[in-house]
Amino acid sequence: NEERYWTEDEINILQILSSNISSSLERLDNEIEIHQSEEKFRLLANNIPATVYLIKEDEKRNIIFINDEIEVLTGYNKQEIINTNFHIYNLYHPEDKKNAIKIIQNALKEKKPYKVTCRIIRKDGEIVWVEEYGEGILKDGKVEYLEGVLIDITERKQAEKAVIEKELAESSNK
Repeated sequence: NEERYWTEDEINILQILSSNISSSLERLDNEIEIHQSEEKFRLLANNIPATVYLIKEDEKRNIIFINDEIEVLTGYNKQEIINTNFHIYNLYHPEDKKNAIKIIQNALKEKKPYKVTCRIIRKDGEIVWVEEYGEGILKDGKVEYLEGVLIDITERKQAEKAVIEKELAESSNK
């Protein structure tokens, strides 16, 4: 029936407790939002008909994320690639590798997006033409990650070759 008198220490303890509970609830809400956002990204990335990747830009160049499409494109499954010593560069055809790396490194140095058209060699030895679009993700002015997509353009390259061969055949018959 009487009003309780709270000491200053008790009030401070209750305020700290209240603040900790509030912070914990906020952190929990943020973690749930992050998880939902990551899940939406995975669903989106795995429904794109192209290989999507995220690579840590350091000496190891570990692949942090790659979507399921990598297996369709290269024959390698995700477990053979993620957080291993596997490098996208190792897929490049030997005749295209040096130029592709040069294009990417120059773009990263200039902090610009890159586009590379080259051949890659699948796990089964088949050669596939790809267009690779990517860019560096900066942190404190330094490239921290590479993000990009690899798109299979083999059919387009074969069609282009057929058109060129047809035009050459027609011009030699004149």
